[in-house]
Amino acid sequence: MHRLKTAALLAAATIVSTSAHPVAAHAAARCAGSKGSVTLAADAQVRVYSGDRRGYRACSKVTGKVTKLGPLSSTYGLTVVDLSRWRLRGSLLAYARKKGVYKAPPTFVVVVRDVRTGHTLRALNAAPPDGSGSALGYDSQLDLGVRDLALTTDGRVAWIVTNPYAKGAFLGDAATQVWKADRAGVALLDPGPDIAPGSLELTGDALQWLRGGQSQSATLS
Repeated sequence: MHRLKTAALLAAATIVSTSAHPVAAHAAARCAGSKGSVTLAADAQVRVYSGDRRGYRACSKVTGKVTKLGPLSSTYGLTVVDLSRWRLRGSLLAYARKKGVYKAPPTFVVVVRDVRTGHTLRALNAAPPDGSGSALGYDSQLDLGVRDLALTTDGRVAWIVTNPYAKGAFLGDAATQVWKADRAGVALLDPGPDIAPGSLELTGDALQWLRGGQSQSATLS
């Protein structure tokens, strides 16, 4: 009887292993992308890549699902779209989207997606206006938009943004700020000035950044 039970268990394990293998092989093949694709970010569960003029893609190494993220950075008529600041935490992906339209103010969005399903969990205005700023006629040399981005394993985010719509920002100028989106909502953590654009660090729920060379901190709720 013991031998029969052992044989049955081994047979069941073989069936599970055999049936799971095609799924893993399929996921690996899909996530390899097309020939010439370039990896932009990757972890054990996700690969983000671009290539073949088909734009940016994110692929789940677990399910094999490929999610279209957007076009490659280029000009389409009078519209320019740029994706950047890729951040991965397990199956979650966060990135920044900057969109410019001729003779219209640019928009800046932080996006969080679950790559296993392709679902968008957050699509946040990364540079909220307050009525006092203007991006029309801004200095093209300014690096506007999201400068740094941090992501937790459950989809909470924080970012540093050079915001042309910030209070006190004049035409042709912008303020660099720190923002967060967590269980309590979206909030401005630091209005600046003198925030180091790439200084955002996240350890657990604790955020740190530099303002005027001094360390600043906050906690994501």
